Amino acid sequence: MTTEVEAVEERVLTPWEVALSFKNGKNYETEATSRRLAKLARAARKRLLLTQKQMAMALDMTGGAVCWWETGRSQPTGGAKVLLELIAAGDRGAINHVNDRLRVRLQEEAENKVEKKAKKKAKKKKEAEPAAEEAKAEEAVEAEPAAEKSE
Repeated sequence: MTTEVEAVEERVLTPWEVALSFKNGKNYETEATSRRLAKLARAARKRLLLTQKQMAMALDMTGGAVCWWETGRSQPTGGAKVLLELIAAGDRGAINHVNDRLRVRLQEEAENKVEKKAKKKAKKKKEAEPAAEEAKAEEAVEAEPAAEKSE
């Protein structure tokens, strides 16, 4: 048994049916397209064996955008839509493009983490230097009275 939305996917609506669907508060044609694109987005991501976050990184999107595509809350547009269609169809060029882009983004992310870690370490070292100097000065002040007493 097919639902109304599945039936709409199989045939084109007449202008009267489209107008009627808008009057009833539903646009079945848009719902069918949304479902098709949601399936397409998920199929493309699964074909690449990626998480939503990884797919988003490869496409320069947010993880939320990919999640919304897969649930049908929003639809991919432009280049992302074309790329997803090519990936779902098994186009090796598109698959390689996404994998290469993801590899570059992950490498950039790793380099940024190393830079941040180095900056943090340098900052801690810089903050520790004055404290060490103060400790040496205090030791020198404490050592002076002891030297005066021994004389």
